[in-house]
Amino acid sequence: MSSLQPLLLIILLAISACQTQPAGYSIAVNLEEAGSADSVYLYRYGGTALTRLEAATLKRGEARFTGTGLLDQGMYAIGVKPESSISFLISEGASQHFSMSADPGKASRRIFSESC
Repeated sequence: MSSLQPLLLIILLAISACQTQPAGYSIAVNLEEAGSADSVYLYRYGGTALTRLEAATLKRGEARFTGTGLLDQGMYAIGVKPESSISFLISEGASQHFSMSADPGKASRRIFSESC
């Protein structure tokens, strides 16, 4: 067995695992400096206006949004209030299983990570 075969097997298993993700969406959120907020909201842009879609309980700065169906393509935002929300794009074929970590007061402290 060549030394590349185990590596190739690991890569193929990882690709296979990503292709068999569960249906729907899952967005894990970690908000640093969330203050006294107890909820965080998922919004969808409609032109320049934001529409609140869902609320999640914020515990120690962490929350999770989940759904059995996929989110429609478009611009979304997550935040404790619309004016300090974090915007992101859901595009066709993109994974809808990811996490985000941010400090809403600091634009430079935003990290997105796909689950695969």
